[in-house]
Amino acid sequence: VVEEFRDQEMAHFVLESPSGSAAVVAILRRGADPSWTLIRANECSKAGRHFMDILEPTLGKVIREAIPTLPKRQKAMVSISGMVQGSVACLPVPTASKWLFVGLSWDLSPSASGDDCGLSTALVYLDRQGQSLGTVAPNNAATLGGQHGGKGLLGQGVLVDFGAAPQEAAQIFVVGFLAASSVGGMDLIQKPHCCVLDPLGSELLRYRAVVTHEQRSEQGSERGLIAGRFFRCEESSIGNDSSRWGFQALGTLCSGESWEESLPELQEVFRKPVDAFQHLPPEISSLGTPRVVSL
Repeated sequence: VVEEFRDQEMAHFVLESPSGSAAVVAILRRGADPSWTLIRANECSKAGRHFMDILEPTLGKVIREAIPTLPKRQKAMVSISGMVQGSVACLPVPTASKWLFVGLSWDLSPSASGDDCGLSTALVYLDRQGQSLGTVAPNNAATLGGQHGGKGLLGQGVLVDFGAAPQEAAQIFVVGFLAASSVGGMDLIQKPHCCVLDPLGSELLRYRAVVTHEQRSEQGSERGLIAGRFFRCEESSIGNDSSRWGFQALGTLCSGESWEESLPELQEVFRKPVDAFQHLPPEISSLGTPRVVSL
């Protein structure tokens, strides 16, 4: 454990040989002052390669022992709601969650009018070369392991079975486009946010896309939003698990009126590594080369 800089070591201890692939090795406990105490732990799990895989019983057991006032039937869950542009979160493996619900929602500007003033949401699948494998959209509802829920004025969603996604799929983009009949640009859409839910309806993550004036062109001609992307963790620098997918919050605008017209812009994002969108504080770089920060 170091404080601010690598040479300011505060604690050092050798980890015991784990009996599994994942383990809880330490606990940070907050005191009343408020100070923090680092407590060593050694709770191993024979299965799992990520903390998402050992929520129960391993991590839940440690939490209940650390906070004995919790109900005995308290179940450890994860909900990542403070995501910003560039944030990365790993998802449960497909064997743990058969499918996930991916939703894109928004509010409308007071100037918006008509039934088609919202976004048309789609998932765009790209292979390892960045070529399109197809899309799950309102007009192509059931394909590639996805099932689109249909049109909605303030939101749309897709059920995704990542285990049924094509093996050649490397990234899946969550995009939304204004209808061709809509008059105006993305200023019609307010507070767009993307969420992912598990089969029990528990929210795994939520991201509100903040579109700045710098992202808009002088003409304000942008008609689409790249809300985020799913990627195979083996294709990134955060792991080598071929079965696990991760999500990165993006929130960037694109100029096309459909995913086909915006494909070159999606491919440009595709070619950028996940850490290219992360803006780490300057003090972090003092610890060495910045790497992807993920949950």
